[in-house]
Amino acid sequence: MHRGVGMPRRAVLGAALLGVGAIELTGCGIHLEEDAPHIPLVPTRTPVPGEADLLALMTQSSALAVALPATGARGAEFAAQHVEQAAVLDSALRRGGVPESLLTAPAAADSRSVGDREVAQVALIRSLLTTADPALLPTLASLGANRAVVCRVLKATIPHADTPSPSGPPATVPYLLASRAAAYGMEVVAARAAGDFRTRAIDALDEIRALALEQEVIAGKDAPPAITAYSLPLSADDEASARRLVEYLLGGLVTAYAQAIGTAAAGTKLQRADVLLGAGWLEEAALLADAWKVPLTAFPGLAQPTG
Repeated sequence: MHRGVGMPRRAVLGAALLGVGAIELTGCGIHLEEDAPHIPLVPTRTPVPGEADLLALMTQSSALAVALPATGARGAEFAAQHVEQAAVLDSALRRGGVPESLLTAPAAADSRSVGDREVAQVALIRSLLTTADPALLPTLASLGANRAVVCRVLKATIPHADTPSPSGPPATVPYLLASRAAAYGMEVVAARAAGDFRTRAIDALDEIRALALEQEVIAGKDAPPAITAYSLPLSADDEASARRLVEYLLGGLVTAYAQAIGTAAAGTKLQRADVLLGAGWLEEAALLADAWKVPLTAFPGLAQPTG
């Protein structure tokens, strides 16, 4: 850039800040050099994958945390979980370089019922499973399982999601192994229980068997031979021990499914369909576990959410 005699320095600086490139005096006027370098005013930033949806999920989680305590007996429990979920999302977005101005923007006003807003969040999470960074997928799938429970408690119906086709049968095997182990334990409980407790145990067993059957069909020839017996930590000799065994089995099923999603997401050749399929099974496992009073967490199956 050249500055002619008598041209004020601030004029040169002003021209540069306007991005007009290098200049030189020609007589009394200013000539723009065609090959002048571009001087950007503001550095560009590449948004994190799914950034707008992640921000909406975070801000609406915080807004719902305010509204949930008025919804019933479990409202305060769900509100605390929403606060934790929003904090995890905030941390992930900050690590991705999202500006403070976006992170602190208020949630858009929403006049819908709390239940309808929760259903919308489930839909948003499902969409994010197809766009978000792979490192966030286990956290999002687990968050979706939590929200499925919230929706059921609020009597809000979640639309049925289309079942995606997995990338290949082996992707289903970890889920199948977990389902078979849980089914065996529930068979023991059902065989030794009586009355209403036995009826509930049989119903839960039917649900787990249905999951195992679906997974076995998908696995096809890759499905390993079924194991005839598994080691159980409790004998289920009475209703109290049987109930503890059920909680152990269903909690283990949720954890195993969540871990399988993490394995799929961390693979060198990520297949989103595998994550979506696992997320649907995780929702079902979380719903079943909650029905048996297994403590619900903000991220079912994940001890340390990552993203």
